[in-house]
Amino acid sequence: MRGQPISTPSSFQRWLAVLAVGLVVVWLLHVLREALAPLLTALAIAYLFAPLVDRLEAKGLGRATAVSLVLGSSILGVFLFAVLILPGVIREVANFLSHMPKALESLHARLVPWLESHSINLPHSVDELFASSSLDPAALAASAARPLQFLFGILIGGTRSALGFLANLLLIPILAAYFLYDFRAIVEGVEALIPPKHRSQVVEIAREIDEVLGHFIRGQLLVMASMSLLYAIAYGLIGLRLAVPIALLAGLLTFIPYVGSGTALLLGLLMALIDWQGWIRLLWVVLAYSFCQLLEGFVIVPRIVGNKVGLSSTWVLVAILIGGEAFGFIGILLAVPSAAVIKIFVLRALQAYRSSWLFAAPEAQALSASTEPQHQIATPEPCTGMDPPSQSPPSSSGQPEATHPISARAAPPPPEATTASGNE
Repeated sequence: MRGQPISTPSSFQRWLAVLAVGLVVVWLLHVLREALAPLLTALAIAYLFAPLVDRLEAKGLGRATAVSLVLGSSILGVFLFAVLILPGVIREVANFLSHMPKALESLHARLVPWLESHSINLPHSVDELFASSSLDPAALAASAARPLQFLFGILIGGTRSALGFLANLLLIPILAAYFLYDFRAIVEGVEALIPPKHRSQVVEIAREIDEVLGHFIRGQLLVMASMSLLYAIAYGLIGLRLAVPIALLAGLLTFIPYVGSGTALLLGLLMALIDWQGWIRLLWVVLAYSFCQLLEGFVIVPRIVGNKVGLSSTWVLVAILIGGEAFGFIGILLAVPSAAVIKIFVLRALQAYRSSWLFAAPEAQALSASTEPQHQIATPEPCTGMDPPSQSPPSSSGQPEATHPISARAAPPPPEATTASGNE
């Protein structure tokens, strides 16, 4: 109908619409997760390398040259790792597994007399240990390999074929190159879709999330690589078996507080016990581990990560436990970044609560109650229609004018006038 104002949606309706759109987006991502896996992987790579490309572009390189240099170096590093390091790691692990039964029997023969002398009874063989504890070695190996199978399934996709895997490997770098080249335009396009009324606030929140999340992810990847290199060098110098596999595993688990360092120490001590060469080997393992921890705590983490995330180790562990229980292995990977993002929204919600009437109302009431009596005492009630006597100007004879009924009475004469009349 013409002439009637157009009704605007209420706040509840707007939030309901936003929630509905978010649920639809999540549902689409779940349905198309297999097809979107290479796309999202390429987008994540572009997000990680975008600051480095911008820095190279600011130094005078062209955008295409910077993208080619960054992606080419990354692909070359992955290729060299897969060709030079990974086969040696696989060979070393296979060799150790083939000799592990004899090594365990030898360790068992050395430990049993000492333990029995201290009234500690152990099974007499490895098979008896598994039988007494109702453990299935095949089930243990399958459960230990389940995270790797999950990651391998994400990389391969739904086809589970070598052709699909190779296609994804070729597609991801190409998509990452396009995303890196147009990353600034993509961000500006997304920003232009935000309503102008809320654009400044949304952009401010997005920048806070990008600062915390991007700094944490990039820094954590550098810390993981640094700790893997440190453990490999330290354990390799003391001649520990499986030094490189232990270093890689401990470095990958560094993002979980205490788990990566604990893995490095326990596996190092276990290798020293299995490959027994005296108590001095255990001492060298502890010294090498302590040296790596000192470098991590006082040099690597403060310089690379700092305190940008602002989450204590307890909250990180709680977030990892909740993420792992709710979403499995992928929840463990996304727990700490999600906790950092949630922290930003929680701090903003607390700030809004402290500035709201709900938080400031009791304080305002107490302030007004304490100041109200003081205003009543300091401000006297004015006389209606007349000025107070103290504000009346003096007359020409020196006496104040009678502007009040009390001032109309005869004032007593001054002392000088009284004495003068008495003398006369």
